[in-house]
Amino acid sequence: MPKTNMATIVSNNRGAAMMEYALLVSLVALTILGGFKVLGGGVLMAFSDINRTLNVPTLVDDVKAH
Repeated sequence: MPKTNMATIVSNNRGAAMMEYALLVSLVALTILGGFKVLGGGVLMAFSDINRTLNVPTLVDDVKAH
C-alpha cells in the first residue's frame, strides 16, 4: 500500500469530500458537547425535581445523604 500524505488526500475529489465530512462531523460533535456543558446541570436538576415530586430517590439525593 503506497503512502499517502494530506496533500494527496485533499487533491483527490473523494479525499476532499471525506475531509469535508470529517470537519462537519467534528463540528456537530463539538456543538453537542458544548450544549451538554451548558445545559448539563440544568437538565440534571430538572430530572431531580421531577423525581423528588414523584418521591423517587435520585443519585443526587443519594450523594447529598452521604
